Amino acid sequence: MRHNVRILVCLLLCLLILTVASGIHAQRAAARLTLFEGARLILGDGQAPIENSAFVVENGRFTSVGRKGEVQAPAGEVVGAA
Repeated sequence: MRHNVRILVCLLLCLLILTVASGIHAQRAAARLTLFEGARLILGDGQAPIENSAFVVENGRFTSVGRKGEVQAPAGEVVGAA
């Protein structure tokens, strides 16, 4: 009886691990890029704010920052007003 319970617990843990791993893979595959334009961007490092800025956010991280018109929109991006 105890042996069957151990096997069942191991199988459930394996199923849980596979489910989590497939969810992480799906998130990475659906990586999104968003270009925001028109915002006043305060960098937080003592530099003057960038007026009418543009910046790209990829998977929750800033990947490109500059003035509107200087930052190129990557392929497959979603453009949003900041």
